[in-house]
Amino acid sequence: MNSREIIASDLRALGLKAGDDVIVHSSLSSMGRVEGGAETVISAIEEVIGSEGTLLFPAFTYASVYAGGIYDHEESEVCVGLIPETFRKQAGVIRSLHPTHSVTARGKRAEAFTRDHEKDDTPLGNNSPYARLKEYGAKILMLGCSLNSTSYMHRLEEEANAPYALRRTPVVYKIKVGENIYEKEYYRHNFSRNVAPVKQKYARCIDVIREGVDYTVGEVHGAKSYLIDASALHDAALKKMAEDPYYFVGVTDMEAYKTDLNLTGEEGYDVIILAGQSNAVGYGAGDTDRPFTQSDEILEISDPYPIKLYTDENGRRMLEMPFPPDLYFGKAKERFAYDRLNACLANAFAEDYVKKGLLKPGRKLLIVKTAVGGTGFTKRQWTEDGQCREKMIYMIGEALKLSGDMRVVAFLWHQGEQDAGDRPEFPAKERHEFYYNEFGEFVKRVRGLLGDDFPIICGEFTPTWMEKNREACDAVLAAMKKVIDTDGYGTIVSSEGAQVNNEAIGNGDVLHFSRNGIHLLGRRYFEAFEKLTKK
Repeated sequence: MNSREIIASDLRALGLKAGDDVIVHSSLSSMGRVEGGAETVISAIEEVIGSEGTLLFPAFTYASVYAGGIYDHEESEVCVGLIPETFRKQAGVIRSLHPTHSVTARGKRAEAFTRDHEKDDTPLGNNSPYARLKEYGAKILMLGCSLNSTSYMHRLEEEANAPYALRRTPVVYKIKVGENIYEKEYYRHNFSRNVAPVKQKYARCIDVIREGVDYTVGEVHGAKSYLIDASALHDAALKKMAEDPYYFVGVTDMEAYKTDLNLTGEEGYDVIILAGQSNAVGYGAGDTDRPFTQSDEILEISDPYPIKLYTDENGRRMLEMPFPPDLYFGKAKERFAYDRLNACLANAFAEDYVKKGLLKPGRKLLIVKTAVGGTGFTKRQWTEDGQCREKMIYMIGEALKLSGDMRVVAFLWHQGEQDAGDRPEFPAKERHEFYYNEFGEFVKRVRGLLGDDFPIICGEFTPTWMEKNREACDAVLAAMKKVIDTDGYGTIVSSEGAQVNNEAIGNGDVLHFSRNGIHLLGRRYFEAFEKLTKK
């Protein structure tokens, strides 16, 4: 038998048959020496599906167009392999119109699959050929490819409105069709990061469907291959994502971090949650009389992604935060992604916690650092549907997976400057009511998520800034106190005498505590913790 005959026979054994519509992800190199190369593979597939079937390939061009190039509908080369690029150039092939995620097709339903893709403003929207796989009962052939490259999962993420799938701001692309060049905005995938990519765990797709019924696995010309029923995968994957939106992706390999830290998996953890805005993150400058020293006992989970701003449709400056966050898990540290961020009140709290003997043998102290600078309730970042709360809940969930012995000991909150300074038209009474309602709902959510056997400790703003914004600050702090008093297990820490950045280095910044001021505040948080937990 020659290569074409072997491939055709193997495909039939795998379950591909006459009349099938099939989209193929392929690796020619995995098939060994194929007589006639890519052309042989294509002709063998079309021999099996016959004139009543349709053959499709991804014709993606993101590698060149993302870099600022022009998408040429007739000439732009495919960046996902030799077989789809060879197919693109063959006679009778139709290509859907999209600058980064086009699809090519030939066969009975080629036009039906590829029409209207230009109407979408996302990679695999409702008009993409991938959206029609279920409609036409198509199959997905992973020909020597890892299941992690199953692009259909991108379509299902869009359909499920997965929170990590798309960036929040569009990008303008130049598109050339014939002699005409035009521009259009598209929302890109959110998988590439400045820090680390979202890890696609699409191989899990076969865990939610049935072998021998919804998919088959075998060898095609020596290459391990899968034939998957798109409709079955559609229904099962969407159901799974409704239960767990992040089931098919991962951002951080926590197991690798645990290995690096020589953790055995037997450790228990005392957990501190840190949330809020810039003074919780740590924006301190200057020297300190008690620098933080890294240790094997105090660990942290944090997100080192450098935050970016964008202007929303209402002209408001908003945060762009990739989601899920890329997480650092390791020894707690003072310095974040920015050189100027070099203090953390939770670190000072943690040092005193350990020094006072509260951390028992065999346990680690874990700080989950979820704070994000410049955030608040007025811009809906910490509200029920807000990015910051979404991120906080995700990070806490990842932390709680580390061990079956996790004990939250304190929730540290430092926020309110944004809500005191934003929307100057707010009268003090309305500002007070707004913060009371929003922060009150937030505290209830924290309690519902984590329980009520730990204190919630908050802190005042810098003395200098409070003096300059007395009415608004009093309104927010009074609302904060009312919420904490209603909750019944917490307090607000005084910032009296805590140094600000301007006092440390003369930079004019009175909003943020200096490095020394942050450490002082952290020690006061711990003193408040001791008083609350000894009652």
